[in-house]
Amino acid sequence: MLSAYSIKSGPTAPIINLSWRDKVDHFCVYGLLAVLVFQALPERVQGTKRWLIAFVAVSAFGLWDETLQHFNPARTGDPLDWLADSLGALTAVVICAAFPSAQKWATWNCLTLFPKRVNRN
Repeated sequence: MLSAYSIKSGPTAPIINLSWRDKVDHFCVYGLLAVLVFQALPERVQGTKRWLIAFVAVSAFGLWDETLQHFNPARTGDPLDWLADSLGALTAVVICAAFPSAQKWATWNCLTLFPKRVNRN
């Protein structure tokens, strides 16, 4: 669904100077996406393999998204955006894999946060 905006037609995109904020946004969003992909993987995939799959999937999605934007006259595909996407995903994966407290944060479950408020029936 995120790629739908990449192929959206319309007036050409405005020329934007290289903005570090844009790269930081890509870094943060794709880092969060890597954590979400990690959570979505089946329980049978564990350990380093789980984090590696999350990183590769998110990095590949970033490449796909930037490639689509390259061929859309209304958008601009930027390799530096893909680099920021991949670095954000890699950073999230390394932090969550290396630090148990971060991994606990990355695998939170709303049922454990609010056990009395959730009806499990």
